Amino acid sequence: MKKLLLLVAFTLISITAANAATDVKLNLSGDAYWTTDNAQVGMGERQLTATNLFKDRFGTNNVLLSAEATNEDWKATFSLAHYGAETGIGLNDACASLRLFDKLWLNAGYFANWDGDYTYNNWFTQSSLTELMCMASPYVAASLSYDFPKDITLNVGLMNTASWDNSDAIENNTSKTFFAKVDWANICKDWGLTVSFLTGNEESFETSYTRSMSELYLKFGGHCCDNLEGIIEGKLFMKGETGELESINAFSAQIMARYHFNDKFSVGARVGYTADEDALYLQHQVSGLDAGIVCQYNPVEYAYLRLEGGLLSLSNSDNDTMAEIFKNDDEFSASRLGVALSMGFNFDLFSLIHK
Repeated sequence: MKKLLLLVAFTLISITAANAATDVKLNLSGDAYWTTDNAQVGMGERQLTATNLFKDRFGTNNVLLSAEATNEDWKATFSLAHYGAETGIGLNDACASLRLFDKLWLNAGYFANWDGDYTYNNWFTQSSLTELMCMASPYVAASLSYDFPKDITLNVGLMNTASWDNSDAIENNTSKTFFAKVDWANICKDWGLTVSFLTGNEESFETSYTRSMSELYLKFGGHCCDNLEGIIEGKLFMKGETGELESINAFSAQIMARYHFNDKFSVGARVGYTADEDALYLQHQVSGLDAGIVCQYNPVEYAYLRLEGGLLSLSNSDNDTMAEIFKNDDEFSASRLGVALSMGFNFDLFSLIHK
């Protein structure tokens, strides 16, 4: 992989010296929050959430410094990210794409989250269980992508989903993971469809057995009318049978809607259902509903202020492990009600077209 990245980098430099205009951009984005809820777990990390991790104190979700260069024959991105108070600054992605011919591209490098987005780009700062169930770590990958007519892009390749422990990569892929992704920008009117799939064999760290792991992601979204937009998304996680272990799966889906009163004010709502009763993904035997509402104010185009409310209600309330998640007066509760105030920004620091 390192040799491939060096070859791509050398090729891009060679093309830049003798080719058309190159668009260079530098961007700084991020968001900060304050949140609280009725779960009596102190000021530690809140369970079953990927964002707004710490209650009753000011915190940050992510701050991203990114650089992008685009040419008609190549593209390259590089970014550094900071994820909250408990982590340092680390490499978020470093990848390059080379146009082989016509609309066929070769992509290689270190890629960020495969199906998610950063909180300042999402409709909600607070994450739902559906958004939590995703591949959270960047990965090393190589792929081929092709831009078909009618705004359709197909991307297929191999990725290394190694786990990371104390900055050392622990290889748990017995065979590299295959992935495929289709983006159809205008499948009907201005509605877009994204379908992602990956599969590979994962080796357990505790034992020597291997199991197949597959994941499917679908997202369908667009405008219902001029001021109203919606998103429907679902995720399916499957772990195959091996030895004495049976196959297990997990599922999550949500529906979101957002209405824009004008360029500055909007309101949104969502409801979702998640079933992970085998603790395949969430490390807890969890199933239930989560819902949320949000009011957003954009004083300027590149910044926002949000007020959010959310409810997480679990249907398997007889599970004693819930006591550690939603502790209330020394007894466990099957629900958590919370509120959050957040603000975010997305600055274009620098832009240059080099000819």
